[in-house]
Amino acid sequence: MTNGASISSNTFGIGNAGSVTIVARETVSVGGRVPLGQFFLGASIDSQVGNTGVGNGGEVSVTARTVALNDGFIDSDTFGQGNAGQFTVVAESLEITDRGRISTTTIGDFDAGDVILTVRDNITVVGENSGILSAATTSSTGDAGYIYIDQQIV
Repeated sequence: MTNGASISSNTFGIGNAGSVTIVARETVSVGGRVPLGQFFLGASIDSQVGNTGVGNGGEVSVTARTVALNDGFIDSDTFGQGNAGQFTVVAESLEITDRGRISTTTIGDFDAGDVILTVRDNITVVGENSGILSAATTSSTGDAGYIYIDQQIV
């Protein structure tokens, strides 16, 4: 997936967002941005409870030999009235580079989702603004999610 492409499951009304499940034999690659007015739209796999949403975010699951996020992201956020969904990455190798990120965030009264990473060989995180994060903003009363990393080599 490149140049602002996305796979999303969101709720902006009453009801839960659906799940996103991606299974690939080789590589899932997410990256690249395109200009959108004064901003940029990045390639993504995500689930979101929008600011008008009343329901929980969907679960996001990505399974592949290699998951590569080069200026792309996987995230689960809540801006509305519901918890963000959990997301899971199962891979032999996870590469996060050049503004790539895995994140979950809450800005309201509900909780961010958990991040579960099961990576057999290596996790690489390189570059400015690249990372794995879970956050609750200063105005949030919800909790940040947990980040679980199950790996043999760090």
